[in-house]
Amino acid sequence: MFSKKSFFFIFFLLSVVSFSQTLRHSSFAVASGYVRGENHFQYAPEQSTNQAFVWANYTTSGLHSFSAIYRKYGLAKNENLKSYLTGITSTLNFFPWYFSASYAHSNYSLIKDEIVAEKLPSSNNIFSLSATYYRRLFFYTLKGNYILQNFRTGEKNKFVFALAQITWRPSLQFFADVEGGITYDEKNSEKFYTYNFSLNWRPVNFLSLSFKRLLGERKFYYDSDLIIYYDMPFIEKEAEVFYLTITPVKKLNLIFNFENREYDKARSRYYSVSVEYGF
Repeated sequence: MFSKKSFFFIFFLLSVVSFSQTLRHSSFAVASGYVRGENHFQYAPEQSTNQAFVWANYTTSGLHSFSAIYRKYGLAKNENLKSYLTGITSTLNFFPWYFSASYAHSNYSLIKDEIVAEKLPSSNNIFSLSATYYRRLFFYTLKGNYILQNFRTGEKNKFVFALAQITWRPSLQFFADVEGGITYDEKNSEKFYTYNFSLNWRPVNFLSLSFKRLLGERKFYYDSDLIIYYDMPFIEKEAEVFYLTITPVKKLNLIFNFENREYDKARSRYYSVSVEYGF
């Protein structure tokens, strides 16, 4: 169930997309995808996972955008674990300033593995805010995530994540960014630091490539841009993420993704394929 604060946050996101001058026709896009995962744990055999999601985005004539997602997650071989995530995110365009806000809620409807159940919260409420400023081919971004975790024992925990990012975009075909982040685990009074960089290149009009590299440490990371919550209950120490997007016809994208994520007590690999169509 959403709290009153959550409803207010959602109302704010829905209401802010109606301002600014007309820059182009408004547009709507939908996507659906499937994710296959492989988890290797120190304390348990390898486990495969399945995920499926549907996503929708509306961009106004003033280039404000609003996105929503529904994601379902479960183990591939048995019914020991099931979870769901719903999320929304909105970006306001006040060039050279951009402001974004995001909210997501995830919960586990079933956890039969006692080892996993002790480590995973039964539900999460996730809030994210960011501000971006553009100047001379560079975008400067500050972002903050706040995660409230609720465990089935009645315990609660809070995670706060702050990030600073610089993006260089000399053309529409290429951009790169570097970022540094800090995560604070309130329950354990721990701090973790990460350093990331990414490269994004469109060599031809129908194909684009993206690569991202993570170094350092973090826990329970939320990607507000893609509305993805990484809820592995261990310390993430490094990651490599690849995206390949093919546009066979106008407004239709085929997106392929591979992720390798290393944790202090586990390793995860994800493979996904999704289809996006714009109107």
